[in-house]
Amino acid sequence: MFFILSKILAFLFTPGFWVFTLLLLAALLREHRSKLLWWSLGVFYFFSNGFIINLASWSWEHKQEQLPKSAKYAIVLGGYSSFDKERNQVEFSGSADRIMVPLQWYHNGKIKGMILSGGSGELITQTYSQQAKVAHFLFDAGVAKADVVVEPNSKNTRENAIFTKALVDSLQIPHNELVLVTSAVHMRRSLKCFEKAGLALSAYPVDFNSEPPLEKLSFGNLFIPDMSALNGWNFLFHEWFGYIVYAVMGYI
Repeated sequence: MFFILSKILAFLFTPGFWVFTLLLLAALLREHRSKLLWWSLGVFYFFSNGFIINLASWSWEHKQEQLPKSAKYAIVLGGYSSFDKERNQVEFSGSADRIMVPLQWYHNGKIKGMILSGGSGELITQTYSQQAKVAHFLFDAGVAKADVVVEPNSKNTRENAIFTKALVDSLQIPHNELVLVTSAVHMRRSLKCFEKAGLALSAYPVDFNSEPPLEKLSFGNLFIPDMSALNGWNFLFHEWFGYIVYAVMGYI
């Protein structure tokens, strides 16, 4: 229930939904139409500004850290893939660095294995584990089956932490041999969840959506609307909303 409710509420906290709501109200409330149209234009212009979204993302994203020399296993959180049933293959999203970076580490001999945490991302029917499908991709990419462990049941970050902690303890893997890999925007909440579950981990954020603010200081980023900025706000609001809810619920 919490999983479904969080997905619905997260959708309500998106600039696209706010602009749509304002336009809908403008169509229904004739006496306030002009004011609502101006509000919708203002909301759209603000949240489509490339400089502002970069500044907000830069302030929130967990900064890059070095891979600890003691790290032997990468805990990789899901949310970067889907499965094409028709073609019987894994499809990766823009967050594919979550798995590609550890895969590179593995082939370079920097780590000896991966722990993939994550079940299905489907809202209603949980038919398969995304990470279990990714495991088969890794096998085809030259990773030994013995070097991949899958936690296939978690549906959110809190469950990632709880279920992975139990798995790590059952395998008797020292905590200092673990490094957590997830998107930079997701790392703050992830680290807090794992710490709450009893795993104080080193962090290696990937999939950055921001650059140093001065590098984005240009006429285009300041004044020309950028549709990709709206998607950036969706990720950021999702994390802010999730962090607040998790804090209220005592998950972090």
